[in-house]
Amino acid sequence: MASEKNTLELNTIHTGDALEILKTLPAESVDVCITSPPYWSLRDYEKEGQIGTETTFENYLDKLIETFDEVKRVLKQTGSCWVNIGDVYASKNMDNIKKQSLIGIPDRFKLKMIEKGWLCRNEIIWHKPNAIPSSAKSRFTTDYEKFYFFTKDDLYHFETQYEEASTPEVKKTATKKQSKYVDDDQEASVRQGMNRSRGEKTIEVRPKLPSQAEFVNYIRSKTAIKTIAEAVKSIQKTKIEHWFRRDIKGFSYPSKEDWAAIKHLFDDGSESFKNMDEALTYVEYETDAIDKNIHKGRLMRTVWSINTKPFKGGHFAPFPPDLVEIPIKSCCPENGVVLDIYMGSGTTGLVAQNLGRNYIGIDLNEEYVKIAQARIDGSKVQS
Repeated sequence: MASEKNTLELNTIHTGDALEILKTLPAESVDVCITSPPYWSLRDYEKEGQIGTETTFENYLDKLIETFDEVKRVLKQTGSCWVNIGDVYASKNMDNIKKQSLIGIPDRFKLKMIEKGWLCRNEIIWHKPNAIPSSAKSRFTTDYEKFYFFTKDDLYHFETQYEEASTPEVKKTATKKQSKYVDDDQEASVRQGMNRSRGEKTIEVRPKLPSQAEFVNYIRSKTAIKTIAEAVKSIQKTKIEHWFRRDIKGFSYPSKEDWAAIKHLFDDGSESFKNMDEALTYVEYETDAIDKNIHKGRLMRTVWSINTKPFKGGHFAPFPPDLVEIPIKSCCPENGVVLDIYMGSGTTGLVAQNLGRNYIGIDLNEEYVKIAQARIDGSKVQS
C-alpha cells in the first residue's frame, strides 16, 4: 500500500489510479479539487482499473465515494471540491429502473456525498449553448450537465464572483402607477436622503482581510477567548467572542486598533503571523458612494452558459477553460493548489497555471498524461 508523503510535489501530473495516488499525498495540502469522472458505462479507455466500467452503477458510485473520501483528507479545512458528473440512460431493465430511463447518477452521487459529511453549497447547471442535437426523436435534446460545489466545512475560502446584470428596465406608465415617487430622479434623491453626502467622503477599507474561515481557524488554533480577555482588559469579552464565531451573522473581524492591542499574543515570528498581521492592518481609501460597486454587475447565478471547446489532442471530453476558471477564482487563493484527479487533457492544470495557482494532476492513462503535460508546458513557453 502506498504511504503518505511528507511533502507535496507541485505542478506535476501523476500516472496511476486516482485513489492510490491520493493516498500518497499529505493531508490538508490542497485548496480545491476540480474534476470530472468518466461517465458510467459509456466508454472503455482500455485501462485496467479504470473507473466507469463497473458492472453496476452502484459499484461505480461506491468507488467514486471511496475516492472522494481520500480527496476530503487531502483538502485543507477551508478547501472545496467541484465535481462535474454526467447521467446516462439505462440500456436494459435494472432492478427498479426501466430501460431507457435516466438513471439519476448525478443526484445519487450528490446525496451520497452529503451523507459522507460533505456540504453541498451549490448545484451548478452548466448550460451548453452549442450542444450537439440528439438524434433521438422521442425526447428533448440535453444541453446541460451538473457541476456540484462541495466544501469540507461551513467556513471555507470563497471570493464573491460577479456577472453582467441582465434584468430588463421596468418602464413606468401613467395608467398603472408602479412607484410612490414621481420620477427616477426624485426616487434617487429620497433614497439617499438619509445621507445626502454619500459619495463625498472617503472611507477606510481593508481589502486584504483573510476569509472568515481562514481567520477563525487561525485564531482558534492559537488561543482562546478567555486568554485574550484576561490578557487585554481594555477589550470587552463580548466583542472578542465575535472574532471566534463560525456563523456568518455573528462574526466580525477585530478592528485595526483591537488587533494592535492583542497581536503580541500571536507574534511567534512565523510567516503565518506576518501574513495575518499584514492582512488585518493593510488599509486603502475609497469613496462611500452607494453605486461604487455597480460596475461589478450582479452576484453570479447558478446557471452558467459556457460553450464546449473542441480539442484535437485525442481526449473525448475536455473541460472548457471558462468552466474551470470560475471555481479557481472563487475558491483557490493566489499561489494555492488545485487538484484534478481525472486530469484528462489537462485543462484544469492549464487554467490554474495561467491564474497564478499551482496544480496537481492524476490520470490512469499515460497517453493523456503526456498530452496534458505537453499542453501545459506549451502554454508556459508561449507566455
